[in-house]
Amino acid sequence: MKKIFTFILFLFTTFTIYSQDIITKQNGDEIKAKVMEITSAEIKYKRFENLDGPVYSMDLKEVFMIKYENGDKDVFTDKNILSNQNYEIRNDFIIMKSGKAYQGDNLLTKREFSDLMATNPNANNLYQYGKTLGVIGYIFAFPSGFVFGFTLGSSLFSWSSTKGVLLGVSGLGIMGGLIFASIGDSKITQAISIYNSSNQVGLKVQLKFNENGIGVALKF
Repeated sequence: MKKIFTFILFLFTTFTIYSQDIITKQNGDEIKAKVMEITSAEIKYKRFENLDGPVYSMDLKEVFMIKYENGDKDVFTDKNILSNQNYEIRNDFIIMKSGKAYQGDNLLTKREFSDLMATNPNANNLYQYGKTLGVIGYIFAFPSGFVFGFTLGSSLFSWSSTKGVLLGVSGLGIMGGLIFASIGDSKITQAISIYNSSNQVGLKVQLKFNENGIGVALKF
């Protein structure tokens, strides 16, 4: 029984790692957090290691991506953040919202998303790599989860060293699957960033203040 509780504690620790929001800044720094609120200018969050502590705020321009505890992601770029003086009007950028890909206001199907990635070789290589890692992750996680649950249930009535080995192997399989899936998601996010970076041509509306009032400059 002691071994069973040890394995349960091990998996609980593993899942706890994935139960936090991850804020990735434009410079690559990551913050483990609990996101409280997102406005048009900033995000408000608490540090994951101190959820009873103060609420912090960060300029949205500093944020590249937020990965939520349920696996959903929001990706932010300079091109889709509105400021008081500069507005970027873009309909060709891909943005992830709640785990779904959008281009402008259009929800992309998996086929459409894949076709867009295929137009950029560098982005497509990362995208295909990320998909492969994700599939590997699911192959590891789902069967391992089934074996772990079945073995754990039967171990409540009788314990054997064989069941201990099965719990250990399946527990490692679950953790490995989660890691592969997480890395795969990260690669797909990088692929989107590369795709967006290659599509810099667009309509830019810039407000200019002068002695005659407010001017509007359009740049293509």
